[in-house]
Formats: sequence, C-alpha cells, structure tokens
Amino acid sequence: MWFEALDNPPSRQIELIADGEDGITGVGFLTTDDHHGIAIASSADGQNSESWVLTFPLDGTGEVHVLEDIALFGDVALLLGGKAIATFANEESGVALRTLTGELIERLPDDIDGQCLAGFNDILLAGGTGNGQVWIWAIDSKQLLADVQTSEWKQQIVAIAWHPSGDWLVTTSQGDGVRLWSVAKLQATPHGDMATAESAHVTGENRMYYAPTFSSDGALVAVGCGNGEVLLFDFASGQLRLRHTLKSSEEEVMALAFHPTLPHLVTGSQGLLSIWNTTTGELVITHAALVRPEPVDDDDDETYEEFSSTQIAGIKFARGGKLFVVARSFTVDLWDLA
Repeated sequence: MWFEALDNPPSRQIELIADGEDGITGVGFLTTDDHHGIAIASSADGQNSESWVLTFPLDGTGEVHVLEDIALFGDVALLLGGKAIATFANEESGVALRTLTGELIERLPDDIDGQCLAGFNDILLAGGTGNGQVWIWAIDSKQLLADVQTSEWKQQIVAIAWHPSGDWLVTTSQGDGVRLWSVAKLQATPHGDMATAESAHVTGENRMYYAPTFSSDGALVAVGCGNGEVLLFDFASGQLRLRHTLKSSEEEVMALAFHPTLPHLVTGSQGLLSIWNTTTGELVITHAALVRPEPVDDDDDETYEEFSSTQIAGIKFARGGKLFVVARSFTVDLWDLA
C-alpha cells in the first residue's frame, strides 16, 4: 500500500531557514496538469516581523525562490500556474499578488485582509478576514466580486477552501463552526451585509476548526479540530451531512489531504500522521515517525526547535497520488510513491 513508503526516509527533504521560532505560518499548494508547486510563508514572531516565502515545484526541477524583507502574516496562495503568489502582510499593507521573485503585481483594496487565502483555477482568489468577512477577487478583471459579513459575532475566519466545481466555499472559525457558502449567492449579496448565501452551518463548541479540505470529486469534506477530532462530511446539493467523527490524538489537527484515487484521508497533528478509511471511518494506520520528543521545555531553545519541527502545517498528494508531501515547521518532506 502507498503508505508503506512512509516507513522509509523521504525521497527528498528541503530544510527551511526561518528567522525565528514560529516557522511556517501558511502553506499554499497548487496542482494543475503541468505544475505541482508549494508556497510557504514564515514569520519570526507570527505577526508583523520580517518574513519570507519559499516556492518550488514538487517534481524537483526548476528554481527555488526565497523572498526576503517582506512582512507576512497568515496564509499564502500559489496562483497563475505557479508563477505568482498571493500574500497578506498586515492591515497596512493588505493582500498583494507578487511574482515568485517578490515584485508587486497588484495590491487588493485596502479594506480587505486575507488571514486565510485560497485560489481557484487561477481566475478567482477567496479570503477570510479577522472580523468574519469573506471576499472573492477576480484575478483577470481585478474586481471584488463579493465581500460579506458572515456572522453577527464577527468571528475570525480561520480557514477557507473551494469546492472543486468552484460553486461553493467552506469556511471555519473559532466557536462559530463550519459554514458552507454558495458562491453565486455570495456574489449577489450586497456589499458588507449579513450573508444570505449560507447553505449549511455546522455549529460547534467554543473550539478551533482548521483546514477544510474537499475530496477530488467534491463528494466529501473534512475539517480538523482543536481537540484532535476530524469531522468528515458528505457533501451533496449544498448540504453537509456528518459521516464520521475521527480521532487518533489529543493534539489539534491542522492539515488534511484526501488520496486522489483511494478511500483514504490523511490527517496531521503534532508529529503524527493518521490514515483513515473514509468509507468505514476506521483508522488504517498511524505513522509515528514524527512524534514529538518528550518532555518539552519551552525555556530550552534546542528542545523547543525540535518540538516545533514536528508540527505538521500542510499535507498534499500530487502527480495523481504518486507524490506525497508533508510540510512541517522547518522542513518539507517528499515521498515518491510510484
């Protein structure tokens, strides 16, 4: 089975050089017919310090670009066939599209931020803000297609994801659960008004919800939780129906990926990869090669760095399931599965 390759060292490992201890703050993947890439943002203190973005193609060819002296906060998206990135710096600098070498392509309107970002087919960019707004930007026409307040409580949007069809968006936030949105209705909602575009809302306890992820056929969506659970939903006709609640760890789950052809969901928590059967909800295997060291002493920089290096920030299958990528706080591991 494909996951047996994880018992061996990665086929390729890329060491990231971060200015500070927080490591990766955002990971953006792009998979098209001719390009598989990853963009990584890192910040020295997780807020407005100098940061950098590393972009490279997953097939091991091409040039690795490092963007220095750009203050970043939060997420990063890889766009335009891997030739551009979308980043959010801070409220003053806002959201910007840049080339891989850092040159500014365009800056989005000042009144939107992008603490989480997601691109769709190089034509649309969606973002979620710290005060609960969701917006959609048309890259070619440079127009703001939607900008709505999603909740009267103005809860921060933690993560956002596109359905493969481009017709739906799913967002997560702390305490406000998981929300599914019709893109067409979002675009028809008056600027700044409470959204009437909500199709489904899964309310939750006062906890964090991370990394909403659709399966390649769009029939399933998975969401990681701060209490170690993963919620697996069936998606059909604009509705979410809970299929399974999965849990293999007490640590927050911040990265998920569906296998493109097999009924497998991979979830990543603190140093732990869990592989689930999406049909039965059963745990197939736990890959513990990255389990964090114990104990952890926050005052010990060396131990802290070792602990932080096991935080899984992103997971991705590429090349039709022939490549598996795990982005951790300071490294990117790639396994050839062919």
